[in-house]
Amino acid sequence: NVFTTMVLINVAQMEITKHLSLAVMGASECWVSVSRIQRFIQSPELATIEDEFVPEASDERAIVVKDVTCHWSSNPVLSPEGGRNTEEGAEDFTGLIVALNGVDIEFQMGQLTCIIG
Repeated sequence: NVFTTMVLINVAQMEITKHLSLAVMGASECWVSVSRIQRFIQSPELATIEDEFVPEASDERAIVVKDVTCHWSSNPVLSPEGGRNTEEGAEDFTGLIVALNGVDIEFQMGQLTCIIG
């Protein structure tokens, strides 16, 4: 019976060692998560856009886009303007696929607009 008792003690010791380290790791992650949530909940509220931006009474449009042409390219090396720079400094749009052409759109204040596709 002494040998059986020693085996049970060794098995219990191995399991406690393995699970104790996991428990300490889980507790520390939980502590960090709770402190982050607490800091977020206690942070002051941010000012809304309506408080900072007041449109003119005659114009309720937030964003206006007129006659826009959008290109698509599989080549990621483009200038910030969208075309390839040539030696003369001009933009070269050859090889680009026109995705949208002549787009006019207005976004109204206080409305939710979803663009899909």
